[in-house]
Amino acid sequence: MLRTMPRTRKLLADAEKWCNAEHGRRSRLAREIGAAPQAVTNWFKGRKKPTSEQTLAIQEFLKKQK
Repeated sequence: MLRTMPRTRKLLADAEKWCNAEHGRRSRLAREIGAAPQAVTNWFKGRKKPTSEQTLAIQEFLKKQK
């Protein structure tokens, strides 16, 4: 597992929780932030880390969903 900063881990945990609430949301998140669905899965599994831009895009996306 890659080492990620605590705030990034929390953001990814929040994103994964949002995605797990309903089928198809992983693809929607990926589409909205311009990433491949497999990239989102890799972030959630700790295989890869999102870029700084992707991290900001995830944050902005989740804010819109509240």
